Amino acid sequence: MAIQPPPSDEAVKAARERHQQNLRADKILSESREKRERQLAEKNRLKREKREQAKISKEKEVEQPEQQGPYYGIPGHGILVLPKGPAITPR
Repeated sequence: MAIQPPPSDEAVKAARERHQQNLRADKILSESREKRERQLAEKNRLKREKREQAKISKEKEVEQPEQQGPYYGIPGHGILVLPKGPAITPR
């Protein structure tokens, strides 16, 4: 049975350098992934808050009935037309 000789010092040094490069790359990728996850979590949090605010706003609109008055127009658009008042006829 033939036994292989141990790796040379240069081969061991090159393997250690590759290992260190892999560790640095792993660290960079992990940091990038964590940053991306934080950004996504923040974006989702803002979406949730916006939806909640819209829901609350919608509920407030439902709670407050529209004012009924002597006005005509398109509800919700602020276009109001005053009704024609009593006619004054000369004698």
